[in-house]
Amino acid sequence: MEAARAHIPDAENSALVVIETKRLLPVKWATWMVNPGEGNALYESLQDMSPNQRLTPQQRDSLRAKLQEATLALAYGSKLAGMPKGRYPIKWSKDALGTLMQDQQNSRDVAELFRYDAMARADVGDLAGALTSVKAVLNSSRSLAMSQV
Repeated sequence: MEAARAHIPDAENSALVVIETKRLLPVKWATWMVNPGEGNALYESLQDMSPNQRLTPQQRDSLRAKLQEATLALAYGSKLAGMPKGRYPIKWSKDALGTLMQDQQNSRDVAELFRYDAMARADVGDLAGALTSVKAVLNSSRSLAMSQV
């Protein structure tokens, strides 16, 4: 199975950038998104927004504070915008069914990070930065394409 997977050089491999970006996120950074309905007003309010809606001053300040916690991850992960191909390392179990794919699951957290960064950037008029973050969201998702067996 491994031999049939496409080879992607490390320098072009978005999966490796996703893995490192996730590692650079503060340990509890994503927990503010995990328990909707349990009083997380920021998360819930962002989910209900339409694409053409501006952030409220409270949303803007709260989101900026959340993104500030993830500065290192955002800086490193921004290179995802130019990396459309990925292939995750897989440690196969003997029966293949028991193979864990935690790194692939973590690509969601990285995509969400850049989704919120794009929202914050667009809200203050940084459209070029917002587009870069949207490309990072897309390529975080694309990093999974070459992981399939």
